[in-house]
Amino acid sequence: MSGKLLQVDGLQVRFGSAKRPLRAVDSLSFDLQHGESLGLVGESGCGKSTTARAIVGLAKIHAGSITLEGRSVTTAKERARERMPQRVQMVFQDPYGSLNPRMTAFDLVTEPLRIAAKLAKHERRIEATRLMLQVGLDPRFLNRYPHEFSGGQRQRIGIARALALDPKLVLLDEPVSALDVSIQAQVLNLLARLREERGLSYLFIAHDLAVVRHLCDRVAVMYLGRIVEVGAKRAVFAAPRHPYTRALLSAVPIPDPRQARAQRRVLLSGDPPSPDREPIGCAFATRCPKVQERCRREQPSLDGDASATATGSHAVSCFYPD
Repeated sequence: MSGKLLQVDGLQVRFGSAKRPLRAVDSLSFDLQHGESLGLVGESGCGKSTTARAIVGLAKIHAGSITLEGRSVTTAKERARERMPQRVQMVFQDPYGSLNPRMTAFDLVTEPLRIAAKLAKHERRIEATRLMLQVGLDPRFLNRYPHEFSGGQRQRIGIARALALDPKLVLLDEPVSALDVSIQAQVLNLLARLREERGLSYLFIAHDLAVVRHLCDRVAVMYLGRIVEVGAKRAVFAAPRHPYTRALLSAVPIPDPRQARAQRRVLLSGDPPSPDREPIGCAFATRCPKVQERCRREQPSLDGDASATATGSHAVSCFYPD
């Protein structure tokens, strides 16, 4: 199925007091196609997780709109919002904190089926068995509690729970960052296989660019609540245009010592501006090695094709891009 599944336009999420709000997400706009995987990357505190929480209704939206399959989520009535979990689900970063320690794997996986689908217990047992097999777990473990599983197994339970209502969009909030490196590859391969089998769309939040390169079609780079660069994966990784994106990519470890020595590391100086102050000019101006006077006075907007998935599609928010 082609076309836009999710469209976020001018999203703003603020915390704190009305007199001095903290701008966690500031005028954020992007879209996600059916069957596409979009990677949302950036340093800690840039607003990635808050964006995902706003989409599923866990963070209050100050301004902007969120549209799912052509229908507005932000203006939907309560009954329409109750049906949203059947189309959008989320897998959280911490496999230890996202599962209720007093519930068995069966209860955790089938809770959405009990609440939304209202299935009987024997029907939920059948579905739980099918879901456990899909995520690579033995159905005999359904009566175990979270503390009896490893971190990777817990995250698989979280994935199974997210798939219970057969959603079209899954928000993945750094799903492998809390796992051992040896387990990360297994979970990533599982996510890739599930996407292929179920025709899922992913919004993949991560700070590990190698993970994004493995799983995503497009990449959006966030800085202080805004997207500064977005484009097809190959275009962004091969020829990053924003100075911040270049700095992020230069910090990715390279296993080959010769290539690592040849790579030019981009080191950023200065401090980011406080998110509780009204931005003047480009937010990256205090750290940018290419800053000009115009950057301190005006705020750039995304210029280019940000939605196409073709190899060369690219959009950047910079007056002097590479």
